[in-house]
Amino acid sequence: MIEGLQLSATLREAVPYRITVPDRLIDPLITARERDGRIRLLHVSDFHLVEDIREPGSTKWRPLGAPTHSYETVRNLARVVRNLNPDYDLVLATGDLTTDGSREAFETARQFIQSGSLSGGKSMRIATFGLSAGVGRRILLPGNHDRFGNELLAGQRSSSVFEEMLDTHKGYPYVVGFRPPNWDSTALTILFFVFDSNLHEVPAFTDAPGRLHSIAQGIVELEEIDSGFDELAKKVAVSGQVEGLRGEMLKIDIGNTIRVAVLHHHPFISAEEEREARKNLSIWRNPVKSFKQARGKYDASLVAMRNSEAFLRGCFRAGIQLILFGHQHDPYYRPVCRVDGANKMITHFGEMPSVIHGFCCASALEHTEQENGFYVLDFFENRQLVVDFYSSKRSKGQSGEFLRVAEKSRVLDLSTHEVDKADATWVTIEG
Repeated sequence: MIEGLQLSATLREAVPYRITVPDRLIDPLITARERDGRIRLLHVSDFHLVEDIREPGSTKWRPLGAPTHSYETVRNLARVVRNLNPDYDLVLATGDLTTDGSREAFETARQFIQSGSLSGGKSMRIATFGLSAGVGRRILLPGNHDRFGNELLAGQRSSSVFEEMLDTHKGYPYVVGFRPPNWDSTALTILFFVFDSNLHEVPAFTDAPGRLHSIAQGIVELEEIDSGFDELAKKVAVSGQVEGLRGEMLKIDIGNTIRVAVLHHHPFISAEEEREARKNLSIWRNPVKSFKQARGKYDASLVAMRNSEAFLRGCFRAGIQLILFGHQHDPYYRPVCRVDGANKMITHFGEMPSVIHGFCCASALEHTEQENGFYVLDFFENRQLVVDFYSSKRSKGQSGEFLRVAEKSRVLDLSTHEVDKADATWVTIEG
């Protein structure tokens, strides 16, 4: 025994070694990294994952005609995310993590989000790196595809498979807070108001319009708007505490919070889409363009969210400053302003500017000829928000590297109502 110990000691001296473990693989409750005064959020959406992570990409999946992820894009995303400096603090995924809602696809999604690496079909070979986001570093919410239930015909169904497989909240709406573990209770805290904007059931086969709408339409019920904003916001503001991502209670300074509403469906469309819809085209002078406009309006109605204006009014009442969503696969920014032109509002969290900033996220992984993309959001204590958009475009059938796009990145001051209102969407505040 003694000889063995001596030999071990000799080897340690002769062959010095050091084991290095990346910060992203260490639970933040175990170690506190050095901070630089920011909270970094990785916003991804619309993965459209299927069971096999090595799927090269298809537009003819189950349900009929559904797209899948692209394995090449998965690897490109994982590569650029691993090289972010500084590393992100938490991941927000705003729905459609799977394309068919099957348990097998959810297991792939769970492994990609939670693991440091995935093996795919060959257990001894790494297929791709993952996002390494454990339950304390992620907010996941369902999209319409996640409610398809692995059926051949598309349609949203009431189900808890998403929540069970991905270990998330089973009741919506809810509010959850995030603050780096080594920051004190007076430091900046992000409050996320999380909504499930999907329809609850598939209509009967005899209801053809209802069946069509059940594929991609969304809704936030009026009762959910009231409870999700008025009641939850008041509860957090009065108590001065909020549940954290691991179920712990975080004491907060309500005056030093940033409030974010997150959901899958878009509560408004892009300014460009709205301008196209408003064009007064004559069917006699522009028959082709007129037909395309009518088709565009119809298609938009099939993916729209009901009660969207009521949702935006609820956001104002609750003091929401930022709305993050996906669904459209079209990255755009748009401010939301009040019709009455008021500059300030009194909310449960105190006075705030009468403007909300909204971002729609592109699909991060879908096999598509359109661009893939994601956002990196840096929140600072002085209410500055830096938003960087990363885009990947296919060329000659190959997925491109993700690169930062300057014209779709921006710096916002959440403490002021001053925004470019030319492209704003407007909301009437009652009362």
